Amino acid sequence: MKKLLLLSCMLASVLAKAQFLPDFFDVSGRQIVVNDKHTVTGSPFFDDRWASGKVSFSNGRSLLVAGMRYNLFTGQLICKVEDVEFALTDPIKEFSLNFPEDEITREYVFRSIYPDPPGVTKNQFYEVIASGTHYQLLKHNAKLIKDYYEYGSAPNKSYRPVTELFVYDVAAGNLISLSNKENPARSIPAELATLMANKKNNSEKELASLVIRLK
Repeated sequence: MKKLLLLSCMLASVLAKAQFLPDFFDVSGRQIVVNDKHTVTGSPFFDDRWASGKVSFSNGRSLLVAGMRYNLFTGQLICKVEDVEFALTDPIKEFSLNFPEDEITREYVFRSIYPDPPGVTKNQFYEVIASGTHYQLLKHNAKLIKDYYEYGSAPNKSYRPVTELFVYDVAAGNLISLSNKENPARSIPAELATLMANKKNNSEKELASLVIRLK
């Protein structure tokens, strides 16, 4: 009953503030007209499939959801109850998305408890790739709307993914970008400095294995 009441309150809040949704797409991520001339192709979601999972709110409450999708363009978590889709508006600390893959279930965990780098919108969600005692490997996922051109046709717009890897220093509370060449080598472990210098030659799996071992 409490869970249904919470969902009802969130839905009412979203419907009352429906005007905050961007003009480029609706809450379901369907293609819509931009300036009456172009459509946005592709998908704004982390995965188009509906996932089950758990949402942990900043106020300490949690919610089990049977159907939700993560919108990488707006940073919103979209839930589905029967045929109604809505965005969760209460501050979220962490959520997980569970997708069935072959005979197993793949879980993706996202958190917003990390310090935001300069120039980044506050309360961004970071995907937790690996979590060690001293360091964590995180990925920031986003999608932007960009123009693309085809010969002989008018320019169109599409969702394009943008990702960036970070290492979180648990003790220091610092978020270190693996794409920032200005990070001073003396402030990070030697192994990580070497990894950063040669990151193009390392797979995400290899980076995760190293981060877990770092002390």
